[in-house]
Amino acid sequence: MRARTSEGGGGAGGGRGGRARRGAAAHAPPTPPSSPDLLSSPFYVGARRPRATGDEYAALLDEVVTSARARYGPSLLIDFCNLPHAALDAAFAAHRGSMPCYSDDVQGIGAVVLAGVLAAARATRAALADHTFLFVGEGPAGVRAAELVAECVARGSGGKATVVDARAKVWLADGRGLITRARAREPGFPDFALPYAHDAPCATGLAAAVRAVKPTVLVGVCGGRGGRSSFSREVVCEMAASNDRPIIMALSTPAEVTAADAYEWTGGRALFASAGPATPALTLSDGTSRRPGAAHTGFIFPGLGFGTVASRSTRLRDEAAIAAAEAVAACVTDADLDAGSMFPPLSSLGAVAARVACAVAKRQYDGGSATELPRPADLGKHLEAVAYRPAYRRYR
Repeated sequence: MRARTSEGGGGAGGGRGGRARRGAAAHAPPTPPSSPDLLSSPFYVGARRPRATGDEYAALLDEVVTSARARYGPSLLIDFCNLPHAALDAAFAAHRGSMPCYSDDVQGIGAVVLAGVLAAARATRAALADHTFLFVGEGPAGVRAAELVAECVARGSGGKATVVDARAKVWLADGRGLITRARAREPGFPDFALPYAHDAPCATGLAAAVRAVKPTVLVGVCGGRGGRSSFSREVVCEMAASNDRPIIMALSTPAEVTAADAYEWTGGRALFASAGPATPALTLSDGTSRRPGAAHTGFIFPGLGFGTVASRSTRLRDEAAIAAAEAVAACVTDADLDAGSMFPPLSSLGAVAARVACAVAKRQYDGGSATELPRPADLGKHLEAVAYRPAYRRYR
């Protein structure tokens, strides 16, 4: 486990003023060295002992986070990176109520998915509550993103729908096919998927799951276990058959489908994004051009973190992540949508981060979490004034 404290960052992600600029990151241990020879190598820079695991690791993580809060105060932002599911849940349960806690796996991926769909709503002419989501992948990543989507749908209903109601429009699938109530009765079924195990006939395979659910949004969240064959031609064509503008997010590494295939198999109608680096514009077989979007959590965290620490917030609730998603969606232009992308270009990341920071800080003040008082009359100007801008000395 590694923890670091940073006093500011680049561009809109950092700050110059006092305690508001403090952030930290807590990382899960990488895979332990595979042989004793590596531990004894003179080039190995880690501690020359087996890495902490189990209760020892949990106690160490808790000690580091608690000590950091005692040293820097309750407005210290902790970024929990790459923690295993159980450790991440335990860390959030222990510390989220007393200080701002962030994780790409909890808020980041969910906010990115939410931002893409909110932007795509202008092209699909369907409100968020009218979309049907299918998250594909093993493990809890899809469920965490689904929870933020359901929370946003419930909040936007004006009290007409609860989170439980909103979950009915969100489905999960894995390597076996659609996750249903019948499968939830099988031994070893993961508890985290229970809220999304709906009543439905058995659908074996992803293509059958898409036919059964008819999702408007297909999201791949397999993490490092993704594969370009995951979204086959049959799967993508099923999406195109039931949607005028199918929304496809291939967020695994490698991606479940290439941008070129997603556009070709949908006749150029897809709104597509992957989590990898920016992809150049593509020319399809019919001569039209499409620009894949980058569904990157870099659109979320720099601004969300800056807005949180600059307002010296003592909590980081889901409403802040939703505000970040809404701000990213507002940066998507009609030209982006016409080009088949539901995200702004990565070249605009700095401007997007500034807009996200302002939206998040406003939500933090409105929600009573911000302690940087008095509240600035113009949040945008205040954030611009405290933003860190690196200036490097020139050497001959």
